[in-house]
Amino acid sequence: MWRQLVLRRKMSSDAKASITSAPNPIPDDRSTKVQQQVNHVVDIMRDNIGKVMDRGEKLENLSHQASDLEMESNRFRQNPCQVRKHMWCGNMKMRFAIAAIIVGIIVCIIATIVLKTKDSQSTKPTLTQSA
Repeated sequence: MWRQLVLRRKMSSDAKASITSAPNPIPDDRSTKVQQQVNHVVDIMRDNIGKVMDRGEKLENLSHQASDLEMESNRFRQNPCQVRKHMWCGNMKMRFAIAAIIVGIIVCIIATIVLKTKDSQSTKPTLTQSA
């Protein structure tokens, strides 16, 4: 948009310059000096406008990079929380598995003890009273 505006102004100033550069029957040193100064100032202004446009583009790129960096930082911040939750779930599963194994072993030990005591009681000779 700025470039189009600059080009339009440049084209209109070039058209004016071609009109004013028509052969003047009476050359005037003072008017030519002023015209040269004006042309010099116009050239400087065109350069300044070009630099401002470049700076605007660079600022826009920088803004995009900053927003991309912000999104990446948010994702980086969320990722450790998800990893921590995943590890906690895995840790709890492991604890439940170990607890189940320990309970199973205790149940087996108690069952064998109970069975042995029943077997030993059933094989004991019963005392009968003899008269």
